[in-house]
Amino acid sequence: MKKKLYMLLLFFTGLTTTAQTVSPQVKRLASQITGGISTDSLKVRAIYEWVTDNIAYDIDLFNEMNIKTVEQYAEAQKSEKVIQRKKAVCMGYTNLFQDLCIALNIKAYNVTGYSKSPDLHTNALIFSPERHSWNAVKINNKWYLCDPTWSAGSINVQTGLFRKQLNEEFYLSEGKAFIKRHIPLDPLWQLSDTPISMQEFRYGQKPARPSRFSYLDTLRVFETLAVDQQKLNADFRSLRFDASNDEAKSGIGYYYAKKAEIDSKTWHDLVMSFMNKNTGDSYRRAREEKDRIYGMLASIEKDMSQARYYYSLVPPNSQLSRMALNNMRNADNYLQFIEQNRANLNKYYDALKKMKY
Repeated sequence: MKKKLYMLLLFFTGLTTTAQTVSPQVKRLASQITGGISTDSLKVRAIYEWVTDNIAYDIDLFNEMNIKTVEQYAEAQKSEKVIQRKKAVCMGYTNLFQDLCIALNIKAYNVTGYSKSPDLHTNALIFSPERHSWNAVKINNKWYLCDPTWSAGSINVQTGLFRKQLNEEFYLSEGKAFIKRHIPLDPLWQLSDTPISMQEFRYGQKPARPSRFSYLDTLRVFETLAVDQQKLNADFRSLRFDASNDEAKSGIGYYYAKKAEIDSKTWHDLVMSFMNKNTGDSYRRAREEKDRIYGMLASIEKDMSQARYYYSLVPPNSQLSRMALNNMRNADNYLQFIEQNRANLNKYYDALKKMKY
């Protein structure tokens, strides 16, 4: 007795986070930079000075941001490319600093958010709508924030040229001073039990009831999680912090879609292990596994429905709208095939009831 079951493996695209591993090229550079240095604090300092002294700001790439795809932009900012070209925008600076630290078993992360810069005429801090990135690094069991891009120098607005000059203001801040000009999408990286809101950062509007959480306890849990769970938790925190964060919506959708795909493969292998075999043992096994099979299918359906929901939250005017729309269509197709699989399972088990073996 054979019944056809479908397993749909669609390609879901997203902004992925991979395990914190570094290439041999980065490892060699980290060893060269810190050769003979014994303490983590001095190693971090040596890395920071090397990055800010040897990497120039890539003005051409910055001017092309609106015509580059997310994938093209990210590819150009990988550490190996930055080392080769000796140029980067903020993502490249932070990728390289992070990877050099990781190569030496020093914990470091990239932090994404928004920033403020001084007005040329009034010197007042003005919010920038462009995303910016910086780093968090752990030294002697304590977390610090640093911005290698801003520490490397500045762009002359009249000539458009990058002027290299080390700025110590953005090196190893404990959070309070840093937040004056940087606000992360994930409030965890404010390194504060009372993180300020996006509204307060942008407009100075303090909420009636400030949010509170233990960032040290949250960080301890964060460090124990697998990379995909770190990303998921960060996306949920970011979305609660700022409901307009489309990257977080897409990231959560991508997590649930990939989880459903992986579980679908496990489910399919289990079902096909007995469904294509017309033996008494396979029929008995089918009966024994029935509840598990239906339960797994329901779980896959729930995850894919979650994925579709979070993709649907991305508005049409978002830069991520095309990717979200394609993934939402994939989710719809996947859910239809789940229904077909459930219908085929029902037919299979109805026929199994009538059989004697």
